[in-house]
Amino acid sequence: MRVSYVISDEETRNLVSYLYSYQPSVHELHALGGPDGEAVPIDSLVITRNGNQLKTIEDHAVKQLTYTGTSDFYDGCTYNNEYSYNENGALDMDLNRDIDMIEYDQRGNMRNIFVQNHTHLDYSHEPEARKPPTT
Repeated sequence: MRVSYVISDEETRNLVSYLYSYQPSVHELHALGGPDGEAVPIDSLVITRNGNQLKTIEDHAVKQLTYTGTSDFYDGCTYNNEYSYNENGALDMDLNRDIDMIEYDQRGNMRNIFVQNHTHLDYSHEPEARKPPTT
């Protein structure tokens, strides 16, 4: 494995580092930041893959940040397979985000997302496979 790059924001003092393999794919992501320039771990992710597909993501950061503007990864479960894929390789379940099922149309465009709280999101696509603009 090799370190690819580190991103630092002088204004907010946020710092993100990525650890890549030679494939290349991200295996670790570490982010520091916080309110008022505080340097606390936002994310300390360890990513496991099966080929090019996600298998698990573990967040080893001690606390979850909840202030406005945080883009903290929420580790919603600790199963051996947190993600599943259909026969075309498209994501069809994401347990970290409580997504039970994702349905696709015949062209492979996302049609429905079913969430564990029994809600779902409907998507429609124009004939050219473009998602129509949101109004």
